[in-house]
Amino acid sequence: MNSNKLSTACLLLLILSTSAHFNTRVLAQQTQQATDLDNIKPSIQQAALSKLSKKVNTPIDKLEIVYTFQPTFRTIGKSGFGFVIVDKRNGKIFDIAVDANGQEMNIEKLAQQDRSAYVSKYGKLSQSLFAKLTDTKPSAQISVVIKLRLKRLEVKGIQAPTPSDKEIQQQQIENEQVVNEAINKIEELGFNVTGDNSSPAVYGNLTPSQIRAIEKLDIVDSIDYEAVNQPG
Repeated sequence: MNSNKLSTACLLLLILSTSAHFNTRVLAQQTQQATDLDNIKPSIQQAALSKLSKKVNTPIDKLEIVYTFQPTFRTIGKSGFGFVIVDKRNGKIFDIAVDANGQEMNIEKLAQQDRSAYVSKYGKLSQSLFAKLTDTKPSAQISVVIKLRLKRLEVKGIQAPTPSDKEIQQQQIENEQVVNEAINKIEELGFNVTGDNSSPAVYGNLTPSQIRAIEKLDIVDSIDYEAVNQPG
């Protein structure tokens, strides 16, 4: 909970609830939806306002809920009610989340627990691909998209500033370098893939054992069963 700016965890939740689908696998597990205030019990709203009032030493009647969201951590099976609250006197903004019992939730801690649980269960695979591997014969091939890890990834705000031409060019160069590096490493394993500099990602038809081998590469961020997204 911070004044004037939202906490990093809340910011990520709001991005997910107000923007297009993120391909980042772990963030996708923490699904949020804008929640109608009328659908949240008054007791839950009051609990959030009361706890925030004490934390920031502000009279409860000076606080107003201006936005709600639903933090959901699917892997560990926890969810709650999130509130963006403003101090009506000076416009300071705060965020807080509580569970169904009105107890405050530590979103950053829960997000970390959810990430750890996801990685422990699925590794770098999407849930759909993880399930697909269990039903696929060892010699059968699966169409996959392999998202690659970039050296720099920074979320600056709900709406990041428009990048300059120089920044766009630099990003394209970096994407191409990452894709070429991934193709070389995968070819060293004896597998063939096709690169896509725009994502950056590589695509291929691979057996379950090949997918597991590629999953171990540090340059790989996530692997999904997503044949419809293959270029061309």
